[in-house]
Amino acid sequence: MSNKKSHRAIGDMGETIALKYLQKHGYTIADTNYSIVGGEIDIIARNHENIYIFIEVKYRKNIEYGHPLESISLAKKRALKRTVIAYANKKRIDLDDCRVDVIGIIKKSDAGGHRLFHIKGIEI
Repeated sequence: MSNKKSHRAIGDMGETIALKYLQKHGYTIADTNYSIVGGEIDIIARNHENIYIFIEVKYRKNIEYGHPLESISLAKKRALKRTVIAYANKKRIDLDDCRVDVIGIIKKSDAGGHRLFHIKGIEI
């Protein structure tokens, strides 16, 4: 498997774990992998208060290269902001009804299991 395909497969695994977590906690999934030129949102969900939540998912097999929540760069935040605005404009959603979250996932061991961190309302 090429490095790019391997990276995508790992990302897909993280997104699947995040989707299950969100659904278990009462979120309704509105969209996944929404992209524009220069940006992508992994998951778009709505909570019980009808707030749109734009979620960036970061998955790590280990913390050798740092915690997944540390990997949100300024450039990534700018891309997220552009993409959130584009989605809100397209769907005619008031930005006051939007929030950006990050879900970080670390694989516990080869035997399975994951540790999930959900940070709500990050600044972009």
